Amino acid sequence: MFSRDSHDGSSYEKAIVVTAENEQDGVEQEYLWIEENCGGCKFVSQGLNFNENRPYDVFELVDAQGVNRKVHFDIMSFYGKR
Repeated sequence: MFSRDSHDGSSYEKAIVVTAENEQDGVEQEYLWIEENCGGCKFVSQGLNFNENRPYDVFELVDAQGVNRKVHFDIMSFYGKR
């Protein structure tokens, strides 16, 4: 699953750390986190980014008030694992 300490996904430093054995499970966990923490958000885009040699999935969402929001997921545990 994911780290739930002070990581809210608002930046690379505060990325949600996803712990999964493969990409399918990891991506499912990302969407579950979004559903649980940003219900009603609309999906705008998703991209793979690297920061300090670590892979991150970065989702751009629009919340119910029309505010754009980026959510960063640290995907090191499952990146490239099928």
